[in-house]
Amino acid sequence: MPDKPQKFFFSLFLLALAACGGPAEPERLPKLREEPADLGTVVDHHMHLRSHAFAEFLAAAMPRLPEAFREEPNPDQPTILADDLIRELDAADIRFGAVFSAAYVYEMPEIQPIVRPDERYEMVRVENDFTAAEVARYPDRLVALCGLNPLMPYASEEATRCKHDLGMVGVKMHFFNSGVDLRNPDHLTRLRELFIDLEDLNMPVAVHLHTRHPAFGGEDVTNFIRDVIAVTPQLDLYLLHMAAWGGPGPDKEGVIDAWTRAVTVGELAARENIYFELSASYSRRDKNELLADMISELGASRVVFGADWDAAIRPVYGAINFYTHVPIDESAALDVLDNVAPLVDKVAIAKPVEPE
Repeated sequence: MPDKPQKFFFSLFLLALAACGGPAEPERLPKLREEPADLGTVVDHHMHLRSHAFAEFLAAAMPRLPEAFREEPNPDQPTILADDLIRELDAADIRFGAVFSAAYVYEMPEIQPIVRPDERYEMVRVENDFTAAEVARYPDRLVALCGLNPLMPYASEEATRCKHDLGMVGVKMHFFNSGVDLRNPDHLTRLRELFIDLEDLNMPVAVHLHTRHPAFGGEDVTNFIRDVIAVTPQLDLYLLHMAAWGGPGPDKEGVIDAWTRAVTVGELAARENIYFELSASYSRRDKNELLADMISELGASRVVFGADWDAAIRPVYGAINFYTHVPIDESAALDVLDNVAPLVDKVAIAKPVEPE
């Protein structure tokens, strides 16, 4: 693959997977505390693989994508395999990883006009197959989540295939990349129907909630809760990037307020199956106080650690940065790093890592 498209691909991958609007490496600000010898981090709840076919396709498609996707980055290797994830987990002394397929990228609105629907679906299937096969090489360390665009007519079919044929434990959705609009009644209807099917399948959902709407905020959260989440009470929901740090927007505080109200005193207060994943929300940047307030309101038991490698930061740095730079009580920080979401429970319980 030529050097230039490879560089272009890495830029897309950062935005397409994370769309978090922040730098991969955090700014250097003073530590609040020193890390202990063992942070006790148990799970990285947000990791990604990258197949060679996936890298090559996006490199070729790059000219059609928005200008923001094409900033000149440093080059990176074209593939990420399970061996790479295990090395990252070992470097951070983390036992388990939840691995998200990026297959939904094939159904980005910018991709849809240049590839036939049946070909796109085949690409989605192949990428999900790749993720499942790689994760299956480490069944005592990794679990896999199926990637799909929830607006596609095959979404429920693919989720069913991912569970029964591939052994995947959940579904990853990326509303920004998939063109989901939480103010569009048709989109909300499609999401509701799919989430009901996923509830029946007992497949948790990890969702990058931020959409492309320029005013994304509390209104979108209210719509999503009312029309989708409130009608699927048995579905486990993982809100990636703490539901609010998934991209630039004018109303991040409105998103945070809407979720914290809903799960503490509002319509979701009785739900114990809604979790908030940390990636792209913690760093050495100036938003750590806002994050600390959110964790304090939600309670540490609802918050799980994730690094979003390789779209954001290496797990070894992510865990340390969260512990040393987010101004919450030390015991609460350690509790968050120790949390094991039900998504990973079956691996952690069935095949614990024996001490050396």
